[in-house]
Amino acid sequence: MIYVLGIDPGFSSLGYAVVRVDADALVPLQLGVVRTEKSNAKANVLASDDNVRRIREISATLYSLMEGKFAICSESQSWPRNASASAKVGMAWGAIAGFSEILDIPLLQVSPMGLKKTLTGNKSATKEEVMAALNARFGRDFGAELVKQGVPASQHEHAYDALGAVVAMENSETFRLARRITVG
Repeated sequence: MIYVLGIDPGFSSLGYAVVRVDADALVPLQLGVVRTEKSNAKANVLASDDNVRRIREISATLYSLMEGKFAICSESQSWPRNASASAKVGMAWGAIAGFSEILDIPLLQVSPMGLKKTLTGNKSATKEEVMAALNARFGRDFGAELVKQGVPASQHEHAYDALGAVVAMENSETFRLARRITVG
């Protein structure tokens, strides 16, 4: 069996999807969101130390999810409007790229607009349209599954985007190779 990991990079909310690649289909096995929050101990914790704690939380989850995967499919880094948000997303990206290199796993990237176009045919699709397209494709309501995990509805989009990254990369050379391995 070949498995890939889909990621929607983020610092406070990082979406993920574990997907089995069969010879003729993708089979989503697990979707979720890694959530980190600022420390409440403002007076006693430096922001930089708190950021390190949060990236450790992300890294621990990523490491456990990446183990045994054939590839990582991720939405490419977009540039938030403010420097602080950009720096934090950059830290999450550093963890993703670092694990990809250390574990020698290909890192496939799709732009946010490319993901929307692949899933809905419209590069300006809304989050709701992306989620509906994935639910329809797989015949499942992933939102209901995320609710059972305690993921707030406002953060479901991150898990869906992670799954969408896998779907968007399905016709890549890396996936063709994965399918040859599963058949052979």
